[in-house]
Amino acid sequence: MKKFIQPLIALSLLYSVACSQKGSSQEEIVSQRTNMKSEISLNNEMIGEIERTVASEADIEKARERKRASSLLPLPISPDHNATVFKVSGLADENQYLVAPRVYVYSTQTNTLPKNSQDEVMIPFNIAIIDGLSANINTVEFNGNQFKVPQALRVTDYDNLKAEIINKEKLNAEGFNIGVLPGCPSRISIVAAGTYYDVTPKDLRESDYCELNTPFTVHLKVPAPTAQYILGTALRSNLVDIVVNYAVMAPVPVSQMSVKFDKEKLFESIQMNLTAKYPPYAEADVRIAVEKVMKSSRMNIHIQGDYNEQMKLIVQKAIETFFVPYKPDPKVPAPSSCNSAVCLNISYTAQSYKEYFSVEWTQSENMKIEKVIRIGSKLQPINDQTVTIGRDKKLNTLDAIEFTNMNPNPVTNPGNVYSAGLTPQRGNMVEFIPTVYAWERRDRGEEKELSSRVWEDCTGRVGWENKCSYTTRIESLRTREFSGEEVWAKTENPLGAVPRLMSGIKAYFRFSNGESLECPLDVMEGFNQADRRVIKIENTPQCHLFDNGRTTITDFGLINSTRLDNITYTAGQRYVTNYGKDWDKYKTVTYSPEVRIAGMLKLIGAGFISVSEIK
Repeated sequence: MKKFIQPLIALSLLYSVACSQKGSSQEEIVSQRTNMKSEISLNNEMIGEIERTVASEADIEKARERKRASSLLPLPISPDHNATVFKVSGLADENQYLVAPRVYVYSTQTNTLPKNSQDEVMIPFNIAIIDGLSANINTVEFNGNQFKVPQALRVTDYDNLKAEIINKEKLNAEGFNIGVLPGCPSRISIVAAGTYYDVTPKDLRESDYCELNTPFTVHLKVPAPTAQYILGTALRSNLVDIVVNYAVMAPVPVSQMSVKFDKEKLFESIQMNLTAKYPPYAEADVRIAVEKVMKSSRMNIHIQGDYNEQMKLIVQKAIETFFVPYKPDPKVPAPSSCNSAVCLNISYTAQSYKEYFSVEWTQSENMKIEKVIRIGSKLQPINDQTVTIGRDKKLNTLDAIEFTNMNPNPVTNPGNVYSAGLTPQRGNMVEFIPTVYAWERRDRGEEKELSSRVWEDCTGRVGWENKCSYTTRIESLRTREFSGEEVWAKTENPLGAVPRLMSGIKAYFRFSNGESLECPLDVMEGFNQADRRVIKIENTPQCHLFDNGRTTITDFGLINSTRLDNITYTAGQRYVTNYGKDWDKYKTVTYSPEVRIAGMLKLIGAGFISVSEIK
């Protein structure tokens, strides 16, 4: 069984022991103790000592038996707290109230996932079992960067939750804290549309400890089509979860550790490693100096890692012992470095009493207690890149938008390519989401009269009075013409409504070797999904993209080559009269209706992140 060392301070927080630090752990380590001591030296000079008190096997086994008999019961609480609380009996002298941990997943993958020779894809991502109390967690690189934990994965209003438990269970409020249920994942699965994919790392299968708020990397290995489905359709349809079987553990104390330093010698060593000659010192500089001294000391402590919880505890205790926060003196200008950073002064008071500086903690082994709970979170895609396909005010409606080319110059852009600003590579998935399909519809209207005249014309004389004989004359100039303004008809969300839509739009690719290629969207590998066309950037029989040196795409865009049937109508003028000669200048006019298409292009990313808890 693996062992881990946990500081007393951390134990009191993690396991929410309601009694003092001298509680159950001290009582369980009683008979037949074994004491071991060793020196701590720095530069061949003794500066302290380590003492370890080990409990007997009989006492350790008794402690294990008590832990095995523990009970784990859900405690009904208000859902407003966004927490699952367990009442635990048997892990300590008094009942404990522990919240179930959460699962936080993040993947910073962009778009390209390499395949192996079996056409399998390895999808790496990071996972952390989190306490739900911390607002941030470190990245897996431990480089100082942190991720902000979504509010949906955190306990809401910790103080009110404490108050509710205290009132419900009639507890003493003094010293009461809520901890987190200790344990470790026994199985980790990605669940996509009901199908489970085991991603449990091999080194976790037999492990009995997992540190909270500490991310580690796991891998999902699936066939390439399955990976495309999970990262594409399933993830974007809210169908992907991370599910963890969390095996509850109980810490069994096996020994007490005590580290004691000569105060004067330790402080002299720390001062020698400070960058600045005089105080105040930047807190970061102080921490680095203390860490350097501690790591250089020969401490015979069997602990995991170069800088673990025990070392952190010793470093923090040393900083708190020898330094105090810097308080600016109005009469003395503060160092410029302290304007933007936390600074510390030397604590001379702390050095004036006690000859030694000491730190204690409990060394425990984790033991499974045969209780497993299910925890998980809902995953959501990230790292998608989306661009909108242009806008054109000429259509006179807010949602009537079109390919408005950024570079319509026929010399530099003879293909009239709408450059999308995306650079998908082989195997990537791109979504084309058409939102408006508008076509030109010219309005000829009815034949109109431009001018007309009616008059009485004397066409002869009659009778003895020789009066004029009048004839009514008429003449009219008429026209039938295109109205002079474009009239647009449009179809919104046209993917299923316009059969020729995909054949009229071409994808444009330019490669690093200078070659370019155009392929209609309907001959590329892909499928329709609701209001969008999902396209895979891959070779097809009618679109052989990657060949003869064409390996890397440097530019990607769309070409609107949609052509509708020509429309023919007559237009012009004619003259009509009841005297003289009529004339007709009507002629046949043919035009090709212009088609404008609007929408979005989305380069589907391979990243995802936890957004909410699953119950």
